[in-house]
Amino acid sequence: MLYVTRIVVSCLLLAFLSGGCLIVSVKGSKKKEVVMPEVVVYESAPCTADVAFCMEVDAIASLSMEQMRFSRYSELLRRDYLSAPQQIYLLESAMHHLRMDTFRLTIMQEMIDHPCFCLPAKRAILKHLQSLTMDTMRMTIFSKLEDKEPIPHTACE
Repeated sequence: MLYVTRIVVSCLLLAFLSGGCLIVSVKGSKKKEVVMPEVVVYESAPCTADVAFCMEVDAIASLSMEQMRFSRYSELLRRDYLSAPQQIYLLESAMHHLRMDTFRLTIMQEMIDHPCFCLPAKRAILKHLQSLTMDTMRMTIFSKLEDKEPIPHTACE
């Protein structure tokens, strides 16, 4: 009997905590009591450029075709301004969601060519350099990094 009571109480507690209405019927009583959960309203955080950008990158990552993901990542890299956190988030997402080396290489090259390319983004590229399977592609990135010195990340903040 104690086991059944625990199951009933657990089910009732689960139903109540999940946000739905709970109708309790007491045996022998014809009256039903409706218990409404307390409603808590949260204010949304102010939308910053970084948050909106991250949401955009996440939406791109959810695309099913790799060619579409690549072209959208590439379009984001054509924007005039990208902060250091935006560059890193974009690069991390691209390296995680793109499988073809040519796409990864192109994203890295476009990141290096970006006018706001900064030292934290350079570190992120070097971290993901091993994701390129061919040494010739890695050497392409090394030569591109030697040709362009990153700006201080505070210059594009």
